[in-house]
Amino acid sequence: RLRPPYPAQAGLYGLPTVVNNVETLATVPWLVRHGAEAFAARGTAASPGTKALCLNRGFARPGLVEVDFGTLLRTVVEDAGGGRDGQAIAALLLGGPMGCVVDPEHWDAPVCYGALAERGLQLGHGGLVALPEGADLAGLIHHWLEFMADESCGKCVPCRAGSRRARDLAAKQNGGTAELRHWLEVVAAGSLCAFGQLIPPAVLQLLDRLEAEGGAR
Repeated sequence: RLRPPYPAQAGLYGLPTVVNNVETLATVPWLVRHGAEAFAARGTAASPGTKALCLNRGFARPGLVEVDFGTLLRTVVEDAGGGRDGQAIAALLLGGPMGCVVDPEHWDAPVCYGALAERGLQLGHGGLVALPEGADLAGLIHHWLEFMADESCGKCVPCRAGSRRARDLAAKQNGGTAELRHWLEVVAAGSLCAFGQLIPPAVLQLLDRLEAEGGAR
């Protein structure tokens, strides 16, 4: 099969299975106490309810926060997270390695799947990393690609081979990015599932930033 059925259709032992997502289960007590209508009344029409976000240790106040959908990213960064711990924030890494890089001028976007997608941003799993000024972008690119190469299931060649080749190219010292960009295009175009298709976007954003800073030729 190119992809398995959704768990609600055929999960454990081939039977319909409730998804045991931690964030989903965390909302159950509130739903039981207040009701679904009260939960849906929070957030936005497109994304009702709340969203759990994970602020990494680079923030002044790291940890998990729960906000209503529609809350501005800037509010999350500055009020909930307290900004960067001791350094200015150059950008946010939103949604993990397969998320996106968000510059400060775009922090007034609301935490809402549709609104973020309209701006070309991915909320992903809701993780936020505060990227400081002067961060080692080349090292971060290699770290991300190493993670993706390890996590690829290997079913399709573009993702299996392409992610490894991209990782190896990123590890080269003083190398250009043309060949790396080519392999990322191959991975995006040829991968069977969203894992491979979502490998390139954030990496390409970091490559653009690295080249703009003069860190690659």
